[in-house]
Amino acid sequence: RDAVVQAGSFDCTYKLSEDTELGLRLYERGYHVLYHPQAHAWHDHITYAVPNLIKRARIYGADYAHMFSRHPRCLSEWGLPVKISKMDSTALPLIREYLDAGHQEVVKATDAIAQYDSLDFEMIQAKDPATARFVLDLFGQAIPRLHWYYLMEAMYETLKAMFGEAKQS
Repeated sequence: RDAVVQAGSFDCTYKLSEDTELGLRLYERGYHVLYHPQAHAWHDHITYAVPNLIKRARIYGADYAHMFSRHPRCLSEWGLPVKISKMDSTALPLIREYLDAGHQEVVKATDAIAQYDSLDFEMIQAKDPATARFVLDLFGQAIPRLHWYYLMEAMYETLKAMFGEAKQS
């Protein structure tokens, strides 16, 4: 408790990443996570339809823009789909290139996956497990791509607001 208070507790700048950012500040102060095999935690989420997944990814994108600005060493440690060395205006053209290259694919995939929002997968799993597994495997390939795209789109918009448009060379 004392360490959390001394580190400044949670920063309300962050909507979803406040715990991660606090963890970074604690780590920078020399604290470490201790694994305890008997400790258990539950992290329960409501069911997410495609619009909710996009909204959540966009919130993370804005959060990450602020977090990586404050903790730039994380840029080299996290697996972002765009190689960025600094969170400043130089990142804008790199992110824009990623967004432009994937836009059509992501729009099509978003529309395709959204068609499944109203299906009851538990019923499909019970009646035809092989088909359910096949569809879920496809989702497992597509959803991370959608997540990163919308996250990076929000990161781009946040950085643009923070630093202005990228200069064209």
